Amino acid sequence: MIKFKIKNRKAGISRKTKVMSIESQARYMVGDGKTPNKYFVTISEDYNIIKPNSNTLVPVSEVFKDFKPKGKTIKVFDSYSQAREYSDNFLLGRSKEDGIRVNSVYIEDRLSGQVFSADIQDTEGFSYIKLTQDQEKKLGVKPTA
Repeated sequence: MIKFKIKNRKAGISRKTKVMSIESQARYMVGDGKTPNKYFVTISEDYNIIKPNSNTLVPVSEVFKDFKPKGKTIKVFDSYSQAREYSDNFLLGRSKEDGIRVNSVYIEDRLSGQVFSADIQDTEGFSYIKLTQDQEKKLGVKPTA
């Protein structure tokens, strides 16, 4: 959990510390371009298929509107390598999450947004971490990727 100090606008009241859930942190922080960079791991029941009458790969939920996949952001890391190692355990079937049949794993960060995506059919996935590396160089911050 990340703790945020919030100033109360009323005079004479000191700061409060608010603890946000990982889901809330991800909602506010992913792609915000700020440092320190954090890596959020999200799992989902959704997976990709080839769209009928097309050669494009799309999530099943786009083709079959009745399919309502569950998913959630489950963990936050300080480095890409830690997040990748954790997500690989789901892709290789070594980790489970209660109530969710994990078919896809995504890693998103503060600087670039989505930096990795993979599903159980393609455990290699797609990595976009170069965007984050370029951003870190540009900002002159310690590399996390």
